[in-house]
Amino acid sequence: MTTTAVTFLTDAWLDAMVATSKPPTKVSLVLQQHVGSDSQQVSYWMGIGTDGVEVTPGTAEAPTITFSTDPATAAGLNQGTTSALTAFLEGDLKVTGEVQGLVEHRELLAGLDDHFAELRSRTSY
Repeated sequence: MTTTAVTFLTDAWLDAMVATSKPPTKVSLVLQQHVGSDSQQVSYWMGIGTDGVEVTPGTAEAPTITFSTDPATAAGLNQGTTSALTAFLEGDLKVTGEVQGLVEHRELLAGLDDHFAELRSRTSY
């Protein structure tokens, strides 16, 4: 297990996200993440299945759901200090795509917290 500290949204952090990947046998949900502005944006996507999650830098060809936010909101969401619902209602988190997929795949999404716990514990913001 790696214990090197990484800074949120840097190349090292994204590399660490990719390193946590355990490609699923079958992808059930593709979540696209865009953090920042058009001029300075970090983008990555996650292919999620019942037996794994794969993180890939860049833009997915056909994401199920896309999340777009600013770095401060993304940091709060990642740390658990910001509620996704509150961020959405305040206009700080944009959600597009097949939003019903969030409800249909809530058990898969709940598992993401555990999957990224070790990385989150060594991330500085």
